Amino acid sequence: MFHRFSMISVAVFVAGVTAFTASSAAAQNISDRAQAPGNVAGVIFHPQGDCFEIWDNVKNRTRVSVSWNYYGIKDRVKKVYSDGRHSMRCVNMKEFPRQIKFRISGHDKNGRLQKSGILRYRTYGT
Repeated sequence: MFHRFSMISVAVFVAGVTAFTASSAAAQNISDRAQAPGNVAGVIFHPQGDCFEIWDNVKNRTRVSVSWNYYGIKDRVKKVYSDGRHSMRCVNMKEFPRQIKFRISGHDKNGRLQKSGILRYRTYGT
């Protein structure tokens, strides 16, 4: 009985530490820019104008995509695509007090899909 109780206590403790670490890590992912591994693609979100400035750093026949949706709201994921090596894609977003989650995806020179981490940023002002 005591052994079972201590195993449960350890499991609860580990779960609590894991949840705290995950929430702390998520809180640190606030940025207006993202970069895919290997620098295959990059993006900067400009809240004034609701624009994604996109870089496609690999010469291939696939476009880079930016996926986004609103943070804290269950809505569908939307995508915008690059048009050449450097492009600006603007969308109409809801403003204050909203935030978005976004990530950039592109293919490396071997054709493997590379995705940035998911970041969040505000949709309003400077």
